[in-house]
This record gives sequence, structure tokens and C-alpha cells, in this order.
Amino acid sequence: MKQTTIPLSREDVLSEYSRVKLVLGCQPALKEFLSRSKVTQYNMVKCFRTFSRLVKAAGDTPHTAVAAEAPAEGVYFNAYGNYLRRYRSLPAMADWIHKDLTPGYRSFLWKFKCKWSEFPYIFNDWAAERPDWKDVLRLIPPRDAGRRFSKPWEAADPKLFDATPPMLHDIISFAFAEGSPAEFEKKCALAFRMLGFDVRELGSGKGRNPDGIARDIRGRYAVIYDAKSRRDHYTIGTDDRQFTEYIKEHKKALASAGYEMVFFLIISGAFGTMLPAPLNRIKLVTEVTASYITSENLLRIVACKTVNPNSYELGKIKELLVGGGEVTKEVIKALFK
Repeated sequence: MKQTTIPLSREDVLSEYSRVKLVLGCQPALKEFLSRSKVTQYNMVKCFRTFSRLVKAAGDTPHTAVAAEAPAEGVYFNAYGNYLRRYRSLPAMADWIHKDLTPGYRSFLWKFKCKWSEFPYIFNDWAAERPDWKDVLRLIPPRDAGRRFSKPWEAADPKLFDATPPMLHDIISFAFAEGSPAEFEKKCALAFRMLGFDVRELGSGKGRNPDGIARDIRGRYAVIYDAKSRRDHYTIGTDDRQFTEYIKEHKKALASAGYEMVFFLIISGAFGTMLPAPLNRIKLVTEVTASYITSENLLRIVACKTVNPNSYELGKIKELLVGGGEVTKEVIKALFK
């Protein structure tokens, strides 16, 4: 139960509002805000009197105003269907915002009382009775998608999209080479930052370097990572030679900066046969444990932090990597249960 005796300033409440908004990836409703923040109803009323005033002070538009401006249902369905027809893929919320499309995403959520990840199925039910939209229905994945991907951009577990910020949702499509390698690298860096790491992006085009280094400044350990986007799957092949070269270089610099442990992590959409020999060679030559994780499971770790922020500790990532090899869904669930 929240402690109502702790006084909060207006700045504290606004800071909590911004944090919850970042976690959700959209403007929170009152119930979402109170359940996901340390702010109580008393704190909010004391500082702003009403939730609408808090929303306005944060620079957002209250949902009541959104509802008043909401157009007819057909406008939403036509706008969504036209996006599918033009881009041949489901829009992430970030896509809708970036392209400044109308109706706005908040209007969708208010009008249909749904999450953004649920709207494709609402559209599907509406369009199924309208032959004019037959060409786009095949772009909408089934609700019970299996372990792999029926489309490059579709996560096997749709619930991940509900528990993670929309700006990260396309990390899976980028992992399967739907965008440029640089876009995938930036999404991986963003995921590490959301987990609490201090990230130094190195990336492609900057010599024989990893794509980034994620550092736990308090825990004094670092993760050197390489993001590999592939249309099918990634196998290590002879890449261990390049990995070994830059791991040794950056490990030395990290040790000089006081980082006591260093790990190496490969991130991709899916993996083929990952023989243990190359990973063992990396550890033998560099004394750094090598692991690999799918972009879906990296997103899963972000979801664990989002759903249970009070039980999340950055040190747990070290526990995932200390044994080397694949970081699986089962291991993640067991550690963050």
C-alpha cells in the first residue's frame, strides 16, 4: 500500500508522471498513473487539485478533450487500413506519432478503450465484412502466434508489446533486417538504457569495434555487445576472431576505469547452430564470458522491469550472463519471477 504520509512537491509529481508516460509509451490514464507511481490520490489533489490539471501541466491534453474531438469510428478504421495498404506492415505507435497521422494515437486508445497492440484485431473484425479491405487482412497476424515469427515484425508473445514502451517494439523487425543495421543498433542501445545501463554507442562504420558498451556504474561491470541483424538467423562462423580482437582492447580500457567484470553479448532476431567452440575460444583468449540473446528476449527483460520495477535490480543482468551461452526465455522468467 502506498504511504500517504510522504509529502511530494509539484516537481516530484510531474517527474513521476513523465516516468510512467515513458514506461507506457503513451499518456497514462488516472488509474494507470496512480498504480504505477509513488504518487497517491492525496498527493495529486494536494498539488494539482485534479488529474486534468496535472496532465496540462505536463504538456499533454486531457483525455476528456481527446474524447470531445473524436471522429466517427469509420475514420479510424479507414486511416488504419490505408496505413496497412501503403506500408504493408502493422504500424507501431512510434510510426503513427512520427508520421503525424490522424486521428492521433491517443484518440484511438480513448475511442476503442484498447491498447495499441490490440487494435489490429479490432480492425480485422471490422474489415472482415468489407471486401474492399481483403488485401490488407493477411497482414494481420493470428492472436495465437507460435514460438517463431509468422511475419518478421511480429513477436511470438504479443503480451510483450503491452508491457514495453512502443518505441522499442520495432527492435524485432530491425533484428530481422527490416531496417538498416544502424537502426537495430540504436534500438539495442535504447533497450540497455531502459534497463538502467550507461551506454556508449560505437556502432558500424567506426572501425573494428563492437556496437556498444553498456556499463553498470554502481555495480562496476560492463557488457560489450554486438547487434547482428539478419533476415533469417545469425551463426557465429569465424566472427569470434573479430570479437576477440575488440573485446581485449575494450576490456583493458574498462579495467583501467574500475570495471571489475566484463561480459560479451550477441543480439539478433534468431540464431542458427551456435557451436560452443567459438564461444569457448573467446573466453579462453579474453577471459570474458560470451552469451547470445534474441531481440525478443531482450525485450522480455525490459518487460520484466516495466511490470515489476520494485523487484528489478540491474545486478540481475550479470546473473543472466555469468554462465555464458544462450539467454533463454525460461532463464529470464526464473530470474525475474
